Amino acid sequence: MTINIVPLQATIHDKIKVKDPRSAVILDSQILPLVIQEIPAAAADMPVVFVKNGETGQFQAVALLGLESKENLFAGPDGWADVYVPRIVMNMPFKLVNLEDGTGRLVYGIDDASPLVGDEGDALYENGTETDYLQMRKQGLQSYVEQDMITNSIIKLFVDLDLFVQKSLGVDVKGQRIQLDGIYLIDESKLNALADDKFLDLRKRGILPVIYAHLFSLQQVRRLASLKAGRNAA
Repeated sequence: MTINIVPLQATIHDKIKVKDPRSAVILDSQILPLVIQEIPAAAADMPVVFVKNGETGQFQAVALLGLESKENLFAGPDGWADVYVPRIVMNMPFKLVNLEDGTGRLVYGIDDASPLVGDEGDALYENGTETDYLQMRKQGLQSYVEQDMITNSIIKLFVDLDLFVQKSLGVDVKGQRIQLDGIYLIDESKLNALADDKFLDLRKRGILPVIYAHLFSLQQVRRLASLKAGRNAA
């Protein structure tokens, strides 16, 4: 998929409209990043796990959307099913980008090549002025960036507390055993073994519900198996 992020400008994008991101066809994303604040909602529909960047060693919270590489069992030719849609998708086709002027300033950009961009949907400008729709989308994007920074600090806290454990998740799909490797989970035994002050700190910061939502979401792996079996049978 071609991505061409350019700064938003009324003089260039005054005629552009944007369709609902849930109509985006994303069939090749087995995982999608999540911010901490959306984990409880995502966990109600899909497994939420952590992955580790092999180059940087950084951990990231992700929604697990499929059982094989480039497989998304929640999206099809008509867009997303009636499930939670990660905010990284809901931000499409917008993104905050760095200006190429050396100042480090961030500006709102749009992916001109996105299938969401065209002559259908919501207008971005009216008579050279931002529409309420565009202002809402920009506010959502700014909020996401701020929450992503909070997410990074919380994941760093998990690392500092040594809460992650690497696991393999196995599931049967019509007699075929599928193994998911490279996955990290919060180790509940390590969580329960924390010193009282550290555990209390997690509770006071509202992080415990997020951890328990993540652990509960692992039951959704069976849902992926069911979805895959249904898709294979179609």
